[in-house]
Amino acid sequence: ALVLWLTGAALWFTVAGVRIYRFQRWLRFGRPGPSALQVETSLLAARLGRGREALERFRRILEDPNASRADKQLALRFVAHLVGDLHQPLHAASRGDRGGNRVRVSFFGERDNPPYGTLNLHAVWDESMVRRLIADRGGERAIVSAPITDGNRNAWEKGSISDWTAESHRIARDAVYPLLPVAASCSRKIVEVVAIDQAYYARAAPLIEVQIRRAGVRLARVLNETLGR
Repeated sequence: ALVLWLTGAALWFTVAGVRIYRFQRWLRFGRPGPSALQVETSLLAARLGRGREALERFRRILEDPNASRADKQLALRFVAHLVGDLHQPLHAASRGDRGGNRVRVSFFGERDNPPYGTLNLHAVWDESMVRRLIADRGGERAIVSAPITDGNRNAWEKGSISDWTAESHRIARDAVYPLLPVAASCSRKIVEVVAIDQAYYARAAPLIEVQIRRAGVRLARVLNETLGR
């Protein structure tokens, strides 16, 4: 029950109505290092910084004995959302296309993405393929309750937030774009509507499932460290 509640908490900010449009622009994780990828800017971005810095701010609220219960509850939801967010590869990369938001796609022939208009590559990685994966596996519980080997758990717990972000960036660089059925490079803008079908999904789904599992293990580590468990 706790795992499913945290799953809901992680998704809560994504489905929190109009607030997503105001805040989600700064809930993104730029590539670490001197050649940092572009991160969308807004007043909140200027004030609160990138996703990694935002995560640290909310962790500090959870650690603060003087923070109100309401602030801690909100901070917990943000921490869960942000840790999950950094495992979506297109939150950690861009080819000048706003992390795939400017790459128009169809998904198994569908173009509609209500209430947001039409589908793009980012939305497909954010939602469409995740929903299809959940259906294919028989529900969320089947994914989050599947056993994780000690070897994987130990490996996934290692590293920093920057390391995990870099890992997501590599997945975007090595899989998200190269697997597209069109030529994609930093110098070529994708202008056509890209058809994403079973061939692309079949190769992407295992990556998504592993990222979901990694995110769960790492969220547990972050919360254990933050709450002193």
